[in-house]
Amino acid sequence: MDDVIVIGGTCPLCSFDKTFQRHNNEASEGFYRFDACPQCGFAYGTNDVDPPQYNEEVFKFVLQIWSTELRAGSLPQTVDGLLTLAMERPEAQLDRTIPTVFRYSARDPDLLESVKRSANKFFAQWNPKTQLLLTPSPTHETVNLKYSKCSQTL
Repeated sequence: MDDVIVIGGTCPLCSFDKTFQRHNNEASEGFYRFDACPQCGFAYGTNDVDPPQYNEEVFKFVLQIWSTELRAGSLPQTVDGLLTLAMERPEAQLDRTIPTVFRYSARDPDLLESVKRSANKFFAQWNPKTQLLLTPSPTHETVNLKYSKCSQTL
């Protein structure tokens, strides 16, 4: 199995282009894969056997994987430390092979609702009047995710 751990994906929520990813080149049940954005806090991970994980649960795993590199750069073992690590990463060291590990599809309402709830909870810490809007593409194969101001507190 080819374990691929990289910085260089694109966040499906905020479009930050230095997300943390883990995937493999072979289909393998039980292999933990993730997309994690240190800029907006979006994170989704699963091994296709256990229930999926979101935000904080995924970042615990990401921090374990990158702890040696964070220590080497005298960076905190936090999401902010990961953001600094990503921002300081030279373009030549980024992996732009795939934009996201998972295909975030409008045909999977459970996944999208879970992502929406976890992301809205994360963003409510800073601005409780921010809401995630999910807009299916015309083919319903993909979904456009964006944040919008709303008049009610979530």
